[in-house]
Amino acid sequence: MQMPVTELRGGVSIDLIGGALHAGGGSLGEATPADHDLISWSFDPAGTEAATVTVSGSLYLVKQQFRAPAVISDLLWLVSTVATTPTGGQNFVGLYSPAGTRLASVGVDSDITTTGVKTTTVGPVKVPAGFVWAAFLFNAVTPPQMHRSQTGLLNRHNVGLPVERYRFARAGTGLTSLPASIDPAANTGGTVAPAWWAAIR
Repeated sequence: MQMPVTELRGGVSIDLIGGALHAGGGSLGEATPADHDLISWSFDPAGTEAATVTVSGSLYLVKQQFRAPAVISDLLWLVSTVATTPTGGQNFVGLYSPAGTRLASVGVDSDITTTGVKTTTVGPVKVPAGFVWAAFLFNAVTPPQMHRSQTGLLNRHNVGLPVERYRFARAGTGLTSLPASIDPAANTGGTVAPAWWAAIR
């Protein structure tokens, strides 16, 4: 069996047999998660343009894609405007597998009462190459606002993807904790699932 042959040109790996092009480490001039000591992000944080208030009881999913096995330690996320009167013990961030299995759940009651970048320890969680969803669930008199890119009009941030692999989705309503499992085929997108910023490392 002939093994693939690759050639490095200026940081770009070219598969001379299959013709695949792999650009890494900012070789095309763009910032990558690795440049920020991260494993993955939903998009470059420089692309955050606004914030939207979350809806109490809604479970939001934000896909984190990576091309090699990884060990996840932290989940990073952004609070733009604080929550008022959070409901104690009903505010969580976590991780879900592509199959919908909960991998981590951490209470964040106090984190939503201040603004800025939040770093929540969710690991170590060992995952294969592929993706996980970062998960967010808040309950408060006024839940927090989180930073996002565009609004999700016409679901354009999920273009070409089946619901079970949406980048940005809502996976339930009326919740007070992160379920042990979810059904990815029941995900919803569009304006109910804004393109929140999140990252893992």
